[in-house]
Amino acid sequence: MATYDVAVDFGECSKETVTVDPELGPRVLNLDGSYTYMAMDGPQRRTVSRTAFNFGKPWVDMNPTEREILLSIVAKKNRRMSEYSNSPAGNAAFCREYYDKVKFNWYDLKKPEFSVDQAATFLNDAYTTIAQGGPILVCFYSGGYSHADGQKLLKDFVGFATDHGIEDVLVLGFPDEYGIVGEGHAWWRIYVNKLVQEINKTCKDRKVIIYGHSRGCCSAMSLATRLGDRVLKVYVVACSPIELGKPTDWEVMSADFKKSGDAGLLKFLCDLQPENAVLKSIAGLTPKQLAKQIDNSPMLNRLFRIMRVQYKDATFPLMVGPDPDIKKLDVPIMAIAPKDDPGSPLERLKLWRGCTSDKFRVVQVAGGHVECLKASKPMEDDHLFKIVIPDIVEHML
Repeated sequence: MATYDVAVDFGECSKETVTVDPELGPRVLNLDGSYTYMAMDGPQRRTVSRTAFNFGKPWVDMNPTEREILLSIVAKKNRRMSEYSNSPAGNAAFCREYYDKVKFNWYDLKKPEFSVDQAATFLNDAYTTIAQGGPILVCFYSGGYSHADGQKLLKDFVGFATDHGIEDVLVLGFPDEYGIVGEGHAWWRIYVNKLVQEINKTCKDRKVIIYGHSRGCCSAMSLATRLGDRVLKVYVVACSPIELGKPTDWEVMSADFKKSGDAGLLKFLCDLQPENAVLKSIAGLTPKQLAKQIDNSPMLNRLFRIMRVQYKDATFPLMVGPDPDIKKLDVPIMAIAPKDDPGSPLERLKLWRGCTSDKFRVVQVAGGHVECLKASKPMEDDHLFKIVIPDIVEHML
């Protein structure tokens, strides 16, 4: 059967033409100008590419959405390979000679063009990258959850990510998960140190993509500041923007909750989870009645104990002075606004733009503050998973 061409739109009047074999799928450009395919291999039918995008089926069996995603990946690979192969280093004979041995990661092709004299350094970097492994996805869940419950909250998201080829996912917790229960700024850096240690236990020096949800965005931005050029991209979901040089919302809330106590924490929880029947049932209680209800309910007792340490008697980043814990990043940020979350309206999330000198994008997804993390069937195009996971995959290439 004859091949056919598909024009993949990158936006801003930029397109890349991909040649598709009706049976084998889209053709992938090699450094020497030849082509291969994103074929499936092995008992789990993973793609041959190191940065495997796992559909678990051949091209002919893929649905339209899967084909669209794969075409986008191949188009981006081909564009980067074409740009690299036309650079001085790409045309150097010894780079072509060593290509089959190196098999460098696709994100190395994002590097600026360099001279032939610098190509040896590039190859050394490529060998190091292969030894270290590809990027990992680091996730932070919303506040108000224990680590076990936070992992459950992200279960569908992580499952969808691994189903689509993101093999290494690490879910990290809040300070209390690591025994850090001190208040104020001083304990925050100890917490970020612990996060870096947790990542380096198995993923030392590897590139990182960071996903933060609600309260987890504070941890995400602090970690991104600390890791610097190890970070490829940051995703901030269902969270008002952090304004550099000003105390974070969590520092302000901590002071407010010290005044309002458990009643203030309850109101905050009800705003985040308006569908929660248990919270609704106790929303009208007096402070004395609420305290008695919390004492008599193991579930509520555990919830408010977590809320107190994560929100009221909490630690938070230092945002002022010469060395703040969160600084402007030099990596792309995507801000995600759930449509049914009144606490993170689309227009306000545009202010995340001030947190990066790199590319910025804000998108709106279906669902509420927590509901947007649940898988659905059928999954509409505006589902968080359908927007964020393919974007993460592309930035891992």
